[in-house]
Amino acid sequence: MQLFLKALKESGLQFSVSPELYKQENENTEIEIPQLTQQIKDILNNVLPLNSPIPITTHVEVTETEDFPLTDIQYAYLIGRNPGLELGGLTSCLYTEWDIKSLDIALLNQALNKIIEYHPMLRATLSSDGQQKILPMPLTYTISIQDGRAWSDSEKDKMLAIFSQEMETQLLPMDKAPTFDIRVTLLNNDITRLHIYFDLMFVDIHSVRLVLRDWWKIYQGHKLSVLPDNSSFHRYIKSERYLQGQPQGLRDKTYWEKQLGSLPQPPELPLKNAPEIISPPVFKRYSRKISAETLFALRKKAELRQLTLETVLLGLYAEVLRQWSKRQTFTLTITQFGRRPYFAGIENMVGNFLHRCYWASGEPEKKASMIV
Repeated sequence: MQLFLKALKESGLQFSVSPELYKQENENTEIEIPQLTQQIKDILNNVLPLNSPIPITTHVEVTETEDFPLTDIQYAYLIGRNPGLELGGLTSCLYTEWDIKSLDIALLNQALNKIIEYHPMLRATLSSDGQQKILPMPLTYTISIQDGRAWSDSEKDKMLAIFSQEMETQLLPMDKAPTFDIRVTLLNNDITRLHIYFDLMFVDIHSVRLVLRDWWKIYQGHKLSVLPDNSSFHRYIKSERYLQGQPQGLRDKTYWEKQLGSLPQPPELPLKNAPEIISPPVFKRYSRKISAETLFALRKKAELRQLTLETVLLGLYAEVLRQWSKRQTFTLTITQFGRRPYFAGIENMVGNFLHRCYWASGEPEKKASMIV
């Protein structure tokens, strides 16, 4: 533990931990300070640690259309789609809208089909035995077009609100591809609204951003770089499973088994209604915009204290929960987009790389908080 804390300091991070942690000896003596420091810096850039390369042997050789298992996060998403569960019957999704001037819909559709071929996970489906598989090409998608140019302003507002609600709350079948829904609404002769919906079963939000980035590049006439041979999400999952049986994976497992008995429970928040009587569950998204100037000033103040803006916002979130939680010491589950560098080009690959991280938040007067 002392080696780890020293590496944190050498990475330029400021932190506060309970004195008991300094008494614990670091059992992982085979990793030196420079390696720990580099791993911490990599994690801050969404690169997960990989102590030694995975050998290119038959255990990671895969074919594109071969079935492969879901990740833990994907299994959780699949379970959450069950309407028989408490607050179930929903999916994790991303819905957004863009208003675009002089959009060439036909060209946009052509670019989308090229992206479906380029990123295999856009052709992912759920197999009958609960695994994921990639459908072979060709898979042609046609963007649905809705003409709203003749609507009055009031009709337009009403129809667009209905349209957005319908798309955002839909539950696409997982045994068919693609698991996204792209539509356009013609607002007038110049402006087109692009409606974009992605179910996040097979792609995480960062991967959606990669898809949108590459889609727009092709639409603008640019060519995409060729992805390395045998660099696939399937191979990534196989490499992850292989790592679990290696020294690094076994060491990680031992660490977390030791933490299970000491991690606090989740926040205990007051409820207006018992979750089991809410049917169907409806989620509402509340937001408040913060100006770029305010965020910039906040980031600068955070940097003066060797903190990231994200850390400050997470701390604020925890303190708001603490104001309402009966339990003042609690654990939060945080999802991150990190990837292990098993092969070249991993940063441009699409898939559901989401993984969970546990943050144990102590009572503020004790100043004892730790990311584990």
